[in-house]
Amino acid sequence: MYRIITERIPCPFDAESTETIDITVKRLVPEGCPPDPLVMFSLGNESAISDSKMETIWKAYGSRRNMIILMPEHRGYGSSITAGDQDLPGYVTPEAALADYHTVMEHYRYLSARPWIVSGFSYGGALSIAYAAKYPDGIGVVHSSSGVVDWPAMMPEYDMAVRENAGEKIYERMCRHIDRLSPAEPFDKNWQDREIIYALATAMTQMMGSRGKLVKVLLGFLSLPTGMCIAMLKAADRVAGSPMVNYMRSNMTPNVSHDEAVSGKFDWRVWRWQQFSKTGTFWAPSGKRSIYRRTEDDWKAECRLLFGTEADVFDNPPWDVRAMLTDLKAPLVYVRGGRDPWRRIGIENGTEFPSGGEIVSFDDCYHCPDRDPGTGNGEKVMGIIMKYLDRG
Repeated sequence: MYRIITERIPCPFDAESTETIDITVKRLVPEGCPPDPLVMFSLGNESAISDSKMETIWKAYGSRRNMIILMPEHRGYGSSITAGDQDLPGYVTPEAALADYHTVMEHYRYLSARPWIVSGFSYGGALSIAYAAKYPDGIGVVHSSSGVVDWPAMMPEYDMAVRENAGEKIYERMCRHIDRLSPAEPFDKNWQDREIIYALATAMTQMMGSRGKLVKVLLGFLSLPTGMCIAMLKAADRVAGSPMVNYMRSNMTPNVSHDEAVSGKFDWRVWRWQQFSKTGTFWAPSGKRSIYRRTEDDWKAECRLLFGTEADVFDNPPWDVRAMLTDLKAPLVYVRGGRDPWRRIGIENGTEFPSGGEIVSFDDCYHCPDRDPGTGNGEKVMGIIMKYLDRG
């Protein structure tokens, strides 16, 4: 059906250094692929890349025999990390990742002379816009699924979405548990248990569409007393491979070895660094009674404890991906879910793009609604992408 090839490509560590960092790149090549195929250059985001992710993307967009999927890993994640400990992953920035992707694209230009599709999901959807704005050569269409274009330091919009998607009854249950889990200090037992509730809230608001039955079971635990609720959530989490506990531990561990980082269990810690240094979007309350209660000072204190440095994002202008839209030289196909918790800081319906393109909105869907092969949404989006490629 297809083969997946994994390679390591050396990329400049930074603009001032002769050192390199090896970036893992995966390539899915269908059987019978023609000599001058389509290339979907899918930018890795805040997790390791895998064969299963490659397969999911290929199937979501129609299992096309004439299209190669090429995916580079984001530096700082998976196996694309530096030697030594990862206590302060200061080398992990959006700008450095974009430079890596450009090196990778230049390395693989031989795959096809046709214009490429530059694609990304969620944070990767922001990167696809930023990449195409900075490195426009050879790009035929930009695809951004649920890409965030506004990156405020504090983000009440997510809380609004949790409230809407959960409904007032379930939201109030979460508030009551949070009432009982006020920490005396960062990373204490209450802080840890509160993170488990927050991990559930994230899963609920982003995955109700693709994993609705599982989420409903987890939400049922919220009707239990707080201690029992946390115990049941942790038990279910262990069965699923401990994603919620890994999320909690990632955000409270100041020292991480190279081997621990490669395990993937501390990916959320790297993303927390990116939040503190550049991307912001920290949860903030949207009303008088909210599940999210950290203040700017709380976040700053956690940054000092985790990384031994100040949180620059609160003192500098935000990462402005929206401003990059005017620099695009290729059409943009932007996908949004009408119930996506990130939609309020994404691109709004009705927005026009200087080089053409369109917004594809799935009104009753959640985050990255075209990524699930079972919906047919990706095939619809691929048809629109091809329309712009064929116009050429």
